[in-house]
Amino acid sequence: MIRGRTKQVVAAAGASILVAMASLAIVPLAASATGTGTTTAVTSAPATPKTGSPATLTATVTPVTTNAGTPTGTVTFAIVGSDASVLNCKNSDTVGISHAGVATCPIPKHELLAAASPYTVTAVYSGDTNFTGSTGTLSLTVATANTKTKVKFIRPKPTSGNGETFVAKVTAGKNGSLLSGHVVFSVAATGGSAAKRKCTGGDSQPLAVSGNAGTATCVLAAGWFVVPGKTKGNPHPHGSWNVEAAYTGNANLSSSIGAKSGHAK
Repeated sequence: MIRGRTKQVVAAAGASILVAMASLAIVPLAASATGTGTTTAVTSAPATPKTGSPATLTATVTPVTTNAGTPTGTVTFAIVGSDASVLNCKNSDTVGISHAGVATCPIPKHELLAAASPYTVTAVYSGDTNFTGSTGTLSLTVATANTKTKVKFIRPKPTSGNGETFVAKVTAGKNGSLLSGHVVFSVAATGGSAAKRKCTGGDSQPLAVSGNAGTATCVLAAGWFVVPGKTKGNPHPHGSWNVEAAYTGNANLSSSIGAKSGHAK
C-alpha cells in the first residue's frame, strides 16, 4: 500500500511539472528592451551665425559599437533662446534620418537674434528596433549683424563762418527694422570756437528709424569752422574740417563709424 501511494504521489508531481512546462511553452518571451546604444551630436553651419542670417542645424546619430549598421528613425529638434523664445525648423521639427545617420534642421532668415543668444538646441533621436534613443545638445551663439554709417551735409559744402547740419545715415541691410540706439558725433575743425563744434542738444543724438534705415542729425552753430585770415606769411590760407559719426549699435547690431571731411579757402 505504501509503495502504491508513493507511485501516485510521484505521478502527480510529474503531471504538475508537465503542466508547468506546457504553460511556459505557450507564453511568449517579452521582446528585448535593449539594443545597440547611440550618441547624438549637434552642430551648426555656420558655427556662429549672425543676427538675421540663416543657419542649418545637423544632428548626427552614431552607434556606440562599430560596424553595427546605421540607425533609422527620426530626430526631434527643440530650439529655445536665452529669453525663452522658441524657434522652429523650416519644415518640421521632427526630421527623418538619412542613410548616413544624419538629420538636418534649416533655420530661415530673420529668425536668429543675438539678443536671444545663446540658444539651447536639443536633438532627441527616437531609436528603432536595433538602436536605442539618445539626446544631443548644442549651445548656439549668435553674433551681432553688421551696420554701415555714412555722413553727409545739408549745404553743398561747409563754408567759413557759417553754420552747418550734418546727417548720419545708418543701415543694416535687411536687418534695418532692428535699428535703435544713438549716434555720437565728433567734430574737428581749424579756427572757429571749440564750443561751437558741439552739436546743438549734445553730441549724442538718438537714431530716428524709418523703413530700413536710421538717421541722426548734428546741427553746428555759425563759427564752428573758420578759415584763418590772410597773412604775409600765409597769403592763401586754407581751413579743414572733419565730422565723425559713431553708431553705438544694440543687442542685435554692431557699431559702425562714418566720417566726412573737407577743406576750404
